[in-house]
Amino acid sequence: MLTRTDIEKYFTWEKHTALAFLITGVVLLAGAVVCWLFSKQPFWKGAALPALITGFVLISSCYPVYKKNDEQRISHVYALDMNPDLLTQKELPRMQAAAAKLKWLRIAEAVLVATGIALLLLYRLQPGKAFWYGLWCSLAIMAAVLLVTDTFAAQRLARYTRQLHTLSQH
Repeated sequence: MLTRTDIEKYFTWEKHTALAFLITGVVLLAGAVVCWLFSKQPFWKGAALPALITGFVLISSCYPVYKKNDEQRISHVYALDMNPDLLTQKELPRMQAAAAKLKWLRIAEAVLVATGIALLLLYRLQPGKAFWYGLWCSLAIMAAVLLVTDTFAAQRLARYTRQLHTLSQH
């Protein structure tokens, strides 16, 4: 059975995660710029590109989540008390859609990890290809970190979705 505490916990976790990813995105952007502008080594210039892209993606995807989180949390707690059907009609389908998107995102991240590893192994022993080696190393690391964090997010999302689903059964 879904409780107010469950809603509070889910949205608090979501807000903290979004904030952590926002900070990570800013750090990645700053690190990528520093690597690109100040490093003379091609490896670090290559490593900067996936970090730059990942930083932009994290900032652009996590800021809206962070910004609307408190409003959603409050409205969902209110809806649980006053209009639980609203949660089953609006929030449950939204969470199911989010779970489907997250599934495809995790598949893409796994493909990027595999691609990054395969290509870094290909370029690791080629001295003139340090840029590409750095790029593929960075890509594999960024995608692996995102895959792990999105796996935890999927578990949290699944738990919250199951709890929402119990509302429709009562």
